Amino acid sequence: MLVDGAGAGGGALVVGEGTRAELRRVRMLGNTATVGGGALWVAGTLAQPTSALLVDCEIWGNTSSGASGGGALRILGPGASVAIRRSVVAANTADGFNGGAVAIQNGELALDRVTFSGNSADGAGGAIHLTASSADATLTMTDSTVAFNT
Repeated sequence: MLVDGAGAGGGALVVGEGTRAELRRVRMLGNTATVGGGALWVAGTLAQPTSALLVDCEIWGNTSSGASGGGALRILGPGASVAIRRSVVAANTADGFNGGAVAIQNGELALDRVTFSGNSADGAGGAIHLTASSADATLTMTDSTVAFNT
């Protein structure tokens, strides 16, 4: 369990450039970030790709209070990719910005059998906020549910 962590980016965990993380049956609860990614921050570049795989995880009640958003997860950079499978992402909050659950900028997110519910953002994307500036941003969803987000 990753519980009640606090940090600037990624209140519980930061997956930095050129690394790979795999989390299975992990609960991320009540973490807080002042910049973005209440529970998890994943950043990569084309020269140093970064990836994270989350399987059978529960990501609940995390908060981002900063300008990068992503109450639960922040994905940043053209080399950053995250895959989430058979998981629940609920009751996360982006105070003052976008992506109540996830904020993606120039990165990739693949979802398979994931439920997003009860997440909220003060800005755009109660559940997911996807933007591209210098590179493509990609969201792929399979057999997933996005409901009751604000």
